[in-house]
Amino acid sequence: MNWYDRAFRKIHWDFDNPPFLKGIAENFDIKKFMAALKRAEVEAICFFSQDVFGHAYYESKVLKKHPGLKRGNLLKEITESCHKNGVKIIFYLVGLNEDAAIKHPEWCSVFFDWEAT
Repeated sequence: MNWYDRAFRKIHWDFDNPPFLKGIAENFDIKKFMAALKRAEVEAICFFSQDVFGHAYYESKVLKKHPGLKRGNLLKEITESCHKNGVKIIFYLVGLNEDAAIKHPEWCSVFFDWEAT
């Protein structure tokens, strides 16, 4: 049995933020965040590395960082704190995001009329 199967308390931190939002994580306090995870006895957290709009929550040479993110590398900060505090972390990555769909419409699914077949 792997660590994921053994972990009882897992959370998915949903972090899809539209591009017009400003001040994301501006008042984020990593110590309070970790204290809350510990109080809740969280063993593993799934945190966004990239959202549905195609924005990264870390410094990247490939993806554009969320324009409203007020921390240089939020994902790194959370990852390092989780590692120090014994909380496993999984990075959430959207396979086909809005930015990729706009740049590559051929990657998107095409409507198929099943009744016509």
